[in-house]
Amino acid sequence: NQDVFGVSRPVWVYGEVPPGMRPAKPEDLTIGCPVLHIVRVGPDTGKYYSAYITRTNRRILSAMLASGLPVFVRE
Repeated sequence: NQDVFGVSRPVWVYGEVPPGMRPAKPEDLTIGCPVLHIVRVGPDTGKYYSAYITRTNRRILSAMLASGLPVFVRE
């Protein structure tokens, strides 16, 4: 789970990007927005984790997007 503004939200693991998602643009990464991002280390490398944009992870996800790593949002 991920704590999102005091609310515990489930984190999902996907083997591939599910239908209804599109590549994120920098302006999509707003606080509270749900996203999928690629996992780069550990046993889930190459899979996708769900997350919600927070002040803490926004810079990380923005840097991933800027470096060409996949981040997705709902269409």
